[in-house]
Amino acid sequence: MPEPIFRVEMLPARQGDALWIEYGDARRPTRILIDAGTRGTYRVVKERAQKVAGEPVLELLVVTHVDSDHVGGAPKLVVDGELNLQAREVWFNGREQIERRLGPVEGEILSAAIAKRGQPDFDGVEPE
Repeated sequence: MPEPIFRVEMLPARQGDALWIEYGDARRPTRILIDAGTRGTYRVVKERAQKVAGEPVLELLVVTHVDSDHVGGAPKLVVDGELNLQAREVWFNGREQIERRLGPVEGEILSAAIAKRGQPDFDGVEPE
């Protein structure tokens, strides 16, 4: 019988947030990343993802909002060819800010990176 787990790691993202969550079967857990800290703490999140055997796959990547201490590291994670992080779903609330060009540069970069990869957005709609 599989051993169930539920683990939340608060990654050291300085003043930002980066939460790594694993749950389900301990041998093959489901993973969620909520926020990716600042640009400067991107490496901390990358190092955690690299600990996963095989290719890092997230069930869900959540970027809660476009403040730099939450979204700053996300664009680097999405485009890092060495890491090749895969997310089955991305929840990112920057669409309105980006359409009106009110969000920070990282929000625009993340939106472009998600679209370039053909990643479905929060409602499962493929980018055009």
